[in-house]
Amino acid sequence: MKNYIITLVFVLFLFSINGTMNAHCDTMDGPVVADAKKALETNNINYILKWVFPDAEAEIKQSFELTMKVRK
Repeated sequence: MKNYIITLVFVLFLFSINGTMNAHCDTMDGPVVADAKKALETNNINYILKWVFPDAEAEIKQSFELTMKVRK
């Protein structure tokens, strides 16, 4: 349950950064959530960086590192 809460918070954070996503991406079955889960499971941020603008990458990386610390 804890992992799902962390995943949800992280995905919601991604949505707040990139407001130009199409409607199909913002569902729990969408590609953003799937990539966020993969990133968290593998500790590999590259799965989700494709969903953010380059100028937001540093902030996403910092948030991802904090998220991974909390997961431990």
